[in-house]
Amino acid sequence: APADGNKRSMSVTIRNDGNAAEIFDLSISADWRIGANLATDVTEPIEPFGQEVEIMVIMDMPEGLEPEYYPITVTATSQTDSTYTASGQYTLEVPTTYIVEVEDKDLSGQSFSAGVESRTMKFEVFNHGNAMDAFNIDLSMDEGMVAEVSNGVTDGRTIFISPQTSTNVTISYSFD
Repeated sequence: APADGNKRSMSVTIRNDGNAAEIFDLSISADWRIGANLATDVTEPIEPFGQEVEIMVIMDMPEGLEPEYYPITVTATSQTDSTYTASGQYTLEVPTTYIVEVEDKDLSGQSFSAGVESRTMKFEVFNHGNAMDAFNIDLSMDEGMVAEVSNGVTDGRTIFISPQTSTNVTISYSFD
């Protein structure tokens, strides 16, 4: 699952192989960085002889989470007999995740006139991903506006930006 700040869920099956209805206490063990939690700490009563219920593991998947494998263990323990316990082991793979954000600038309330000297504006380009990355910068503008990158970009691309950091880009602009 990508480390993009969107919660993910995983279904886990709990089966009662006993000969009487049973309720199980549930626990989870996982790397704190993935923010894994159970949707419930206890099952509903599960009928005997192989009946099953599904429970959900919810993972936060925060931006910038390192790309690697994260073990998750879910344990069910009988409320009737705590010596009856079983665990399932799962592995969450977090791939390299690329996320870019370009800072919005609110220019409402400003007035612009044609033929006056160029102005400059600095904005940040954020790497919210979990790997070093560089980003292509392309300017698109309305007719009558002239703009170019004046700092922070070489050959149309930013420098390589470390995960969870940003770099500044400056543009100069004017109006015909």
